[in-house]
Amino acid sequence: MTVYSYKCVAAPRKARKGKGFKSAADAFVAAFETAIAEQAAQGWEYLRTDLVPMEAKHGFFSQTTETHQGVMVFRRPAHGAEAAHPSVAPGASPPASSFGVARPEPAPPSLTPDDEPEIPRLGAARID
Repeated sequence: MTVYSYKCVAAPRKARKGKGFKSAADAFVAAFETAIAEQAAQGWEYLRTDLVPMEAKHGFFSQTTETHQGVMVFRRPAHGAEAAHPSVAPGASPPASSFGVARPEPAPPSLTPDDEPEIPRLGAARID
C-alpha cells in the first residue's frame, strides 16, 4: 500500500489575462491548468478540488460572514513509504499482523445447490 503526502493550494479565483481565449471560461480553465502544471513540475499529482467553508471579516467593525474557498488537493508518494509498507501482490496472502498472530485463511465459498437456503416462492401457498 502506498502512503502519500498531501498538499493543499488555494484554487484560482480569477481568469488569466491574455489574448487567444475565446471566452472567460477558457481563460479560467487556463488558470487552473497553470496551477496544476506548476505543482506537477514539483512532483505533485493533482487529486481533486474541494469547496470548503471559511469565515471572513471584511472590515474592522464588520461581522464575520461565511464564504467558500476552492482548495486544490495534490498528492505524491511519501519518501520511504514503499519500504515501510510493501504492497501485497495480487493473489498472495497478506502478511501476519504486527502482533505476531497469523491471520486465518478464509474458507472458499461453496457453490453447491445443496447448501442453498429455501427461498420463498411467489404464488399460492402450499400445505404439505
